Amino acid sequence: MREPSSRRMSGPVAYLPLDEAAATSEAAPPPLSFLLAINAFAFAYSMVVATLGIIVLPSEATYMFLDRRAALSVWHIARSCTHHAPPPPARPDGALSSTADVLRRHAVMLGVMLACTGVTQLISPAVGYASDRSTSQYGRRRPTMAFGALLACAGSLAMKACRQQQLGYSYIMSLMACVLGVNISYACYTALLPDFIPPNHMGRASGVMAMMSMLGSFVGFVVFGFWLQVVDAYFLYCAMIVVTISITCWAAKEEASEATRPFRLAELLQAYTIDVAEHSDFFWVFVTRTFYYMGISVQAFGLFMLRDVQRADDPKYYTALLAMIGQLAAAIVAIPAGRLSDRTGRKPMVYMSCLFMGIVYSGFACSPSISVVLSLGVLYGIGNGMFLSVDYALACDVLPSLEHAAQSLGVWGVSAFLGSTMGPLVAGPLLTRFGSIPNSDSFSAEGYAIVSWLGVLYVACAAYLLRFIRGAR
Repeated sequence: MREPSSRRMSGPVAYLPLDEAAATSEAAPPPLSFLLAINAFAFAYSMVVATLGIIVLPSEATYMFLDRRAALSVWHIARSCTHHAPPPPARPDGALSSTADVLRRHAVMLGVMLACTGVTQLISPAVGYASDRSTSQYGRRRPTMAFGALLACAGSLAMKACRQQQLGYSYIMSLMACVLGVNISYACYTALLPDFIPPNHMGRASGVMAMMSMLGSFVGFVVFGFWLQVVDAYFLYCAMIVVTISITCWAAKEEASEATRPFRLAELLQAYTIDVAEHSDFFWVFVTRTFYYMGISVQAFGLFMLRDVQRADDPKYYTALLAMIGQLAAAIVAIPAGRLSDRTGRKPMVYMSCLFMGIVYSGFACSPSISVVLSLGVLYGIGNGMFLSVDYALACDVLPSLEHAAQSLGVWGVSAFLGSTMGPLVAGPLLTRFGSIPNSDSFSAEGYAIVSWLGVLYVACAAYLLRFIRGAR
């Protein structure tokens, strides 16, 4: 057990790191001002990740890859190989026509962009391994967070420069650098809370983290939906990353670690694995989280559903509105749910979350009206907010080692990547197989119903697998 630190409070925000052996039941609760400050980076991280995938990259893929020059390049290659390729089709105004090949290339390049952003998250366990062994005088986490922020800002500015010159492939490389930097900072940020927060107050801290994340996403959708253009995203990303990481690093008054541990390649490779026999609870948290994110990944088809089933006149607008409703509802319930989990346990919150998500997807399967979809968006936000409020706390409850918290949380972070990637990979082909309409680019209500029931199945699996976690309530 840990002993409470005699230097817990040193000001309105300062909250010093826990001693290695703390008595969690007697530790003073962290003040809300400290929790808001140390979780400031969650605001910027969610703003960047949410708006990048839903707003910025789809727009930029169209801008840089859906043009006549791109099609002409493909045509010239084909002509040089076959010597009889037909000329690219053009409209009377000389612009490229909307042929399937061009649209396919645009969609493929968007997929490449999204895949590249996801792959960068695999750096998290390695960053955690290095962070856990840092002996910097500025602490174990803050120097690496600052480096990640610099890399992210450099990548973001390079993305803007490549956009201006329409250098599509250079843009993708810059995108990878930007998101890699963000994920480096996030891997160290997630390890700060176990360093500072007593486990019996982790639910409240996790709730604040979820609230800041939801607010970041909400503000991002509002800003890009009603104020800024996509081209303004890059400077905004830099500003938010610098400001929020500065606040987080200022709040986290780390002390230099005196313990020195050598870097070993075998240990680094083990950082990407989980010892199921010894740390079964952490393994089941990983699997449960993967299934949950597979479930919420079904929302990726929301815009298409609004277009094809609800016949929305502006599906992009309603998609943004639905996202904002969900994020706001999640932000409202996050802190109360997190605090409640400190008393009742984490599992009840996850069970309720999965129940709400199952109800939402069951409703979507019935092809409701737009007003009903928006109402279900509120329930979706409440369920997702309940899950996110305890998601981090549940992982911290069963960490294999507090000494190697960053390494373990890096592995935990990969579960979201796996779930968000595998979910659409299964749902997309099912929608195409059972929802395709001949001579149409739309899909049938039956196809979307199958995808929605798949979401129900995923969250049901998440709820069922939660029972195998024995070391947490």
